[in-house]
Amino acid sequence: MTTYKRNLEAYNWGAASEENGLPLRYRAVIRLWGWNKKEQEGSLTVYEKDGQEIDVISQTDYLSLSTSRN
Repeated sequence: MTTYKRNLEAYNWGAASEENGLPLRYRAVIRLWGWNKKEQEGSLTVYEKDGQEIDVISQTDYLSLSTSRN
């Protein structure tokens, strides 16, 4: 059985939106830093880089970032 440790950061952020996700300029920076969008479902977007994943949840005035590792 594999155990994963999750790291979670949550923010109240006015630029976040469930309908539109992250603002375009932030998505552009994420791509410039080498992260690729792996999947999206509702307000959750998963980005991947070098075998690592980060889950981004963008809702109205709320943003959370979470990673998992062994």
